This record gives sequence, structure tokens and C-alpha cells, in this order.
Amino acid sequence: MGALVLGALCARAAAQLPAGFVAEPIGSGWAQPVGLCFLDEQRLLVAERSGRVWYVVGDQRKNLVYDIAAETLVNGDRGMLGIAVPPGFDDPASAGFRWLYLLLVVDINNGGDNASKGFSRLIRVRTEYDGDGNLVAQPGTRETLLGDTWATGIASCHLSHTIGSLRFMSDGSLVLTSGDNAHYDFTDNGGADAPCFAAGRTPLDQDVGSFRSQYDNTLCGKVLRLDAASGLGLADNPFYTGDPADLLSRVWARGLRNPFRFSLLPGSGPREALFISDVGWNAWEEVNLCAGGENFGWPCFEGMGAQPAYQAADTRGFCSSIGAGHARPILAWHHTVTSAGFRGSSASGLCLYRGQRYPEVYRGRLFFFDYVGRWLRAAELDESFQVQSVLAFGENMLGPVDLVEQPGTLDLVYASLPATVARLRYLGAGIPPVAVASATPAHGPGDLLVTLSAAGSSDPEGQDTTYAWEFGDGESAAGLTAEHLYAGTESYLARLTVTDTEGLTGAAEVLITPNNTPPSILTLSAPLEGSTFHTGEPLDLEATAFDAEDGPELQATWTLDLVHGHHLHPNSLTASGLSALVVPEAHGPGDNHFLVRLSVTDSRGLADEREVEIYDADSTPKAHLEFDQEHIRVGQSLTPVGHVDFARGRLLVKQATLTWDWGDGTVDIVLDSAHHEDSRPTHAYLRPGTYKLRLIAELDGARDEVLVSVEVGPARPAVAIFAPLEVQRWVPRVQQEEIVAGLQAALLTRTSEVRAFGLGQGEMLATWMESLAADGLPDVLVLLDFVPAPLIAGGIHGSLLERWVQGGNGLVWTGHTPLHEILGDDGTFAQTFFGADEFFESSTPFTVLGTGNQVPTALGVSVVPSLPSYRSTRAVKYDQIGPSWRVARIFGEDTHHQSDALELAHVSRGFYAQFLCENRADLPRAAVLGEYLLDKIGKTRFGAAGSSALSR
Repeated sequence: MGALVLGALCARAAAQLPAGFVAEPIGSGWAQPVGLCFLDEQRLLVAERSGRVWYVVGDQRKNLVYDIAAETLVNGDRGMLGIAVPPGFDDPASAGFRWLYLLLVVDINNGGDNASKGFSRLIRVRTEYDGDGNLVAQPGTRETLLGDTWATGIASCHLSHTIGSLRFMSDGSLVLTSGDNAHYDFTDNGGADAPCFAAGRTPLDQDVGSFRSQYDNTLCGKVLRLDAASGLGLADNPFYTGDPADLLSRVWARGLRNPFRFSLLPGSGPREALFISDVGWNAWEEVNLCAGGENFGWPCFEGMGAQPAYQAADTRGFCSSIGAGHARPILAWHHTVTSAGFRGSSASGLCLYRGQRYPEVYRGRLFFFDYVGRWLRAAELDESFQVQSVLAFGENMLGPVDLVEQPGTLDLVYASLPATVARLRYLGAGIPPVAVASATPAHGPGDLLVTLSAAGSSDPEGQDTTYAWEFGDGESAAGLTAEHLYAGTESYLARLTVTDTEGLTGAAEVLITPNNTPPSILTLSAPLEGSTFHTGEPLDLEATAFDAEDGPELQATWTLDLVHGHHLHPNSLTASGLSALVVPEAHGPGDNHFLVRLSVTDSRGLADEREVEIYDADSTPKAHLEFDQEHIRVGQSLTPVGHVDFARGRLLVKQATLTWDWGDGTVDIVLDSAHHEDSRPTHAYLRPGTYKLRLIAELDGARDEVLVSVEVGPARPAVAIFAPLEVQRWVPRVQQEEIVAGLQAALLTRTSEVRAFGLGQGEMLATWMESLAADGLPDVLVLLDFVPAPLIAGGIHGSLLERWVQGGNGLVWTGHTPLHEILGDDGTFAQTFFGADEFFESSTPFTVLGTGNQVPTALGVSVVPSLPSYRSTRAVKYDQIGPSWRVARIFGEDTHHQSDALELAHVSRGFYAQFLCENRADLPRAAVLGEYLLDKIGKTRFGAAGSSALSR
């Protein structure tokens, strides 16, 4: 856990994006694309993790620019992970003319990808265009700026937390990030990787584990700012010693664990500020803002607080030298607790959206990925770069590793594993067609007469489509199907383009290889499916294969992907040849097993593949807890989710024991807990206090536990306010802020909590409501202008909002038409024209569209003295409400007995109230809501009716 894992565990499915957005593919045939670097709007460089750089023109992959795969170590989190070009790349007069910069982990064995130790290197090579317009590396121009030898490189003693991003500032300086290169499976304060610090390798004084992030004389755990021609430090760096060759002279910021990706803050140059994604350990992920000179605190601090395990392991005084003055992240989210409104466990690519093509709600937001969470979110920042709200944007974003803006359009473009480069494009109502191409036959022993078909293609909107084929040999055709003769011994990539009536397109490609058949794996004798391995002991890999054209002389590659902590470390071990040997390392408690994949490839690119799954025989249990209720009240339902992971649970009948120790003298025990099988107990505390909740997993004498604190307050009503702030209809942002501040101040001593939820936090609000909806205490939800979509998923009837009131709780509305407009967590809108009519079971439609001059009643003058006389066009026609409702109190009404200042009681003793639903910013909403709720919550019987209202 806590490593940025370059792989994913779940099956592929389409990314889920807000309405009107599409993920538009750029190029195809990618093999683990990890870095993106635009030259201009039409030209792009794509770095593959293996050590290959590709040139893309107009969304089509054109040619291979540079190949250093043999030099690049690809296992764990390692690979060629950084790519950049300097300002002036196309300017012959510029010092940066056509230089390409790359950041990689070096394979000390120069091939095979099975080295466990090594170092990182920064190089540059000059490029040029050949006669065909291909961008290629110039022979003999390569220079090494860092890591000419092991001793001068950045340490890579463990397979995680290695190097990160590479970018240029506007002043021409080169910036890169590097991780602490410590172990993630235990508290690493040094001594675990002795071979890495042998003579001639990484200097021995750097053997301090995660504390390398704080140590002066190492480049690990840092942001570096370098002279782009020499790789030396710059005199205006914050820790410059006077000697540019000193390691500390190159440091721009420190105290980072795994700053895998960063982006520049546009307009803050010439030495731009950086947004940095720092991958956390077992608890927190971070986004940090770096202007230079900061200490971000790792490993002594993580998230917003201390890291107790590392503070206890600090034997050299690193933590005491930091004190409490380290730079806090601008955004942090937890692995299991939704205190930020969402969870995740591997911060990844991020980029500020500066364009105008996306809807307004996304403009100026910082978009950021979580690799393991497979999501993309967008944070609103104020002028001091404090996060104001976070929108959900993309789900099921498989393996995201980089995010950049496209020059010109300013659309966002991302790379994800295993094989995607795509543009996030907003089309509005238009949705492009989906292209699916097939070829029959795609390969065979002779020349091939191939039938190409687009029959699997479709248009989501049902529009008519046209089909265009490029056969890959210079010829083309049109139609749903096409027939073409392929001869000779070349391989061809046929391309299909599908176009709908709006001119939107989708594309797909298919490989065709005449006079060739695929190879075949005949046997895979070791390891066998379901077998076990022991860490530190040799593991045999044995297979046989054959190809009709090439015989047994095939390229054979073994890849062992480690599954650990709910996610995948791809290429954790690799080997070549049909017979090979590897030695698995230990990876701590929990589910540790390998997906062993053998791939054999013939001379023309056709392949056969076989995969088996093997398990760690020495695995011990690991407890996992999902928990987001740190602050509750007496009687409130506590609903954590927990399970135990252990590799043997996938192999044997044997099961573990889970114990929920609530900290109040009670326990719940699950005797037969299978691997990764969720336990969902409920619990309610009877007295206020601070409790320690423990989830304990036990198996064969081994034990693991997770501990969280629960603050339990007195049994008082709770109030939630949904104030979307930057999204508004009739309640402007400044008034929303006034309402939140006013209610929190006025009700502080009368309630267990007054909690504000903003845009993007609808799911979080729904979870809060579920925990309170039926506990017998009358709680209140205040909605401003909108209904959050998760509250009425599937419609009004049976919704959480309906159950909330039927559970004896209250709903208070102010602003735009009640129960009319729905706001999604991704910032999108929907409307329900009869939402209020359904909610009130009205006899006739348009129950909340009464129009007239509202005059305060005597009760209104007494209870809500700030209520003015005003004209409303959204008053409740209370003579139309259904039999489950009755008028409780009227604070103001017009001559037609329609009220925009009233309280309705439900037979369940829940209630609805609304005030000031009119398009006027001068209405005193904060004062009126405060007065009403002070009166309402202060009553002995929360649902008691006012006397004046009962006679109507």
C-alpha cells in the first residue's frame, strides 16, 4: 500500500465522464504510455515506460524517435517516467533547439528488467527531422546530466518511489521530482538495502530510508531545479551552497515521499509555482503547492498531521529539525475515510484547466487523478490557492499516469496504462460514433483476401453513419464492409473511420499479417496455476513454444505482476527466454500473489500469451477498514466496512477471524472471514466520549489491526446545509456563505453539529443523512437552490430525501423553485418539473408556483421578525398538498392563501419549510433561516405545530 502502482487490477471498461464529454483517442498501439510532451497543437511526444519515445502528428502515431529500452529498468514503479523539451525547441537561435530530455531508471544489467537495485539518470539528446518529416534522434548527440555512474545518480534501491516528472520553467531551468526510494511495506529508516550502498554505488551516508527526503546530501524525496545544459544547481536555488555541483545546490524543495507528477502554475513565471501530486503511505494522498524552498514534512508528517510511526523511528533528529513549520498540502484525501468527500490511494497526474471550451463550472479548476481510485476530480481554488470545492469528473479512469494541456485548444490530454492516450473533449449534446473494426482472416499462411467489416460500430444517438477504410498500403475504400488483397511479408494496419451526420468521428485499427501464422505456447510447466512460492527462494519459469514460420526461435518474455494492497505492481519481476529463474522479494502482510504471464512473439509481431496465478505461502493477514464517521452523536448508527486480506484465502478453505472492538466494552466477532469479504456491522454508542474502534484480523497466530478514534457527542439534533457556492441560481455565493456562517454560529450550542456540504459533496451528504435518517432524533437539512442528485437517485418516490422526512426529520428550502433543479457531483444539471408535486403528493400540478404579495402573519412577526413583505412567484398552494401533509405554521402569505414562508408537517412527524423563494439577492435569507431554526430546534417537541396554522 502507498506506492504509486503502475498497473491496475480491474477489467477494462469505458471511462465515465460528465454528459457532453468524450475521451477522444490519440494514436493507438501504445505500450504503457507514461509521459506526454506537446511541441505545439498538432505535434506530441509520447514516452513509453519501456524507454521508447514516439512522435505523434495530428493524433496519429508517426514514428519512433528514440529507443533506450535496453538501458531502462522496468519493474515495480520503475521505467522511463519523465520527458520534456525546453522553451525554444523549434527556434534555431535558441539554446534549447531540438533537445529532448528524458528521466529514467537505469538497468544495470543492460536488459532483462530483473535488477532489484540501481539508480536513475537524466539525459538529453538532440533531434532532427528526416526527409519524410519524421522526428528522430541525432546519433552522437546524447549527453548525461545526472547519473553518469551509479554513485552520481539518484538512488533506486527499492522498486518504488523512484523518479517522477520532468518539466521546464519559462526561464529555461529544468525541474524534476524524485521519491524517497524507501520501502512501502514497513517503516524504513535505513539498513534494508545494503547492496545498494556498496563501494562505487550510492554513497553509504544516504542509507537512511524515508529520511532521505529530509537529508541534505541526497537527491531523493526532493524537487530539483537544474541548469539544462549541465545538470548542475542554479545560484538562485533556495539551498544553494556556493558550489553548483553540490547535491543540496540542486534542491528546489524537500520533504516529499513520491512526487510522481507535477504541473506548472500558468502565469506564475518565469520560475513558475508547481502543483505536486505526492503519493502517500498507508493513509493520506496530497496535492502540494511549491514556490521553492518548502519542506513538505515527509516522513515526519503526512496529510495535515504527524506521521507517528516515522517520528518514533527517527534516531537522527530529522523530525525535530522540521518542527511544526513544514508546508501543508493544499488538498489531502484519505485512503479509507471520506473526510475530504472522497477516497483514493495514489495521487497521480494533475493540471490546471485554463480553456474556455469546457462548461463554466470547470474553468480555472485544478484537475487531478487518483491512480488506484481510477477517478478524475476538479478542485476550485481561491486567489490564495485554497480549495473551495471539489467536483467529481471521471470514474473508471483505468491507470491514469499523466495529465497535460494541449496548446491552442487548452483541452486536457491524459495518458493511462496499459495503452491509452486520450483527449478530454467537450462536445455538448453531440456524442461521436463508436468504431469497431474486424478483419477476416487477419493472418494466414499465404496471401490474404481480407474482408474488413465495421458491423460492430454504432452511434449512441442513433444517427446515420458513413465508413471510410485506409488499408495501410496506400489504398482506401468506403462502405460498411470492404475487401482487399494483402500479399508479401509486410504487416499492415488497416484503419476505419466512422462519421455521423454531425461530422463527429470515431476510429479503430486492426493488424493484418499475410503469409504468417501466430506462434503457440505448447506447455507451461512451471509455475502451475494456483501453486505457491516462498519469498527469497528461486522460482522456476519453464515453457515450450513453436511457430510455423520461425520455429522455436521466438522472443519469450515472462512478466510477474505483484498483486498487493488491492492493486497491481506490473512488471514487478521480468525474465527472458522460455526457461528462466526469478527470486520474489517480501512485500509485507496482506494479499501478496503474482499474475505470471508468458508472452511469445514471432518475427512479425504476432503473439501468444498464457497466464497463471500463484500465491505467497508465507502471507500473513492484513486488516482493511473503510470509515468516515469520526464525529457522531449518542445513538447515531455507526456503519464501518472492513475485511481481511491474505493470499491463502484465495487458495485454501482456511479462513481468518475478524474482531470489531468498539472500545465501549462490546465486541462483534466474525469467525469465518474469507479473503476480501466485507463485514458491515452497525453499532451505536450510549454515552458521549472518545472511543477507540479496533478492527483485528487473525490467522494461524498472526495478527493485524487498524485503530481509529470516534468522537461521540450528546444526543442533540444535527443540521446540514447544502451550499454549492460557485453554482447559484437565486441565492448568490456571498449570501450562501452568510447563511452557512450564520447558522453555524446561531445553532452551535443547540445541535450536535452544523455541517456544510458544497458542490461535489452530494454523495458525502447522502452518507451523512443515511447515518441519521432513522435514529429517532429530528435532524434538519437546509437546501439552497438545488437538490443534490444522490438524494433523489431514481426519482422522488422512495428516495433518500423522501425517507429523510418520513423518518421524522426536516427539510428547509430557500432560493430557486423548490425541488425543481438537481445538481450532480460532477457539476451537471437536470430538472424535475413535477418534483415538488410528487414530494407533496399534490392533487394538481404546480404546487410551488403560487404568485402574490407575501405579508407576514402575527406568528411570523413573532418567530421570524426579519421576514419582510415581498412578492413571490414560488409560493406553496397549500390547499393542493396530499393527505400525508398538513399545514403546521404560516409565517407569511398572500390573499390567495399561498405561502412562501410556511412549515408543513408530515404524518411521520417530519416537516418541510420554505422561505424567500424569489429571485432577489436582497432578501434576508440568513437572518430568517437563523430565526426559524432557533425557534424550531428550541421546541420541546420538535415536530409540534404552531397554533395559528392549525386553524387553516
